[in-house]
Amino acid sequence: MNICSTNYTSIDFKPFVSESVSQFIELLKNPEVQTFFNTFLENLLATSDLKILKKIAVLESKLGTNGMEPEEELSIPAQLSLLTYRIDNANVTNSQSLEPVQACATKTESRAHLLVAKLKGIRGKGFLSSKEVINFLRQEIDEKLRVGDKQNVRQTKKEVLEKAVELFPDIQLDKKKYGRREVRLILST
Repeated sequence: MNICSTNYTSIDFKPFVSESVSQFIELLKNPEVQTFFNTFLENLLATSDLKILKKIAVLESKLGTNGMEPEEELSIPAQLSLLTYRIDNANVTNSQSLEPVQACATKTESRAHLLVAKLKGIRGKGFLSSKEVINFLRQEIDEKLRVGDKQNVRQTKKEVLEKAVELFPDIQLDKKKYGRREVRLILST
């Protein structure tokens, strides 16, 4: 804003100002005086001990308005109201299932969960044979959940399969109708 470009003739200063102020206002109408006065004020602001220009620059950078015209972007209150509207009308979808996660209380439950996870992880094959289940319980499972050499692996297998069917509704047991009648764990989806 140019201070000297303000039209002082429309304002009646006579009742409020002295003769010397009136002369100064008349001098400001001269283009040479306007140029000098503008330069004088700019230097005064730049060299002031109050650091006015630095403070204005910091405020502009904090507000995000540095280097733009006032009509170029929305004001901060307008931006806040726009963000509030966007937040209020946001569609949030939660992709996680709402089923409660059950912690395994026993070794058998832990083994059943791991066995079913292995079955669901197998592509193309929807079952585990009896030998695969025994191999899983003896070798593939975590060390602390493995069936030891002195434990009855067939009894452990039976308990784990029954627990898997109990915990997971999409799991079934299937007994062969011929041969040794081994039990398979089947994923029925």
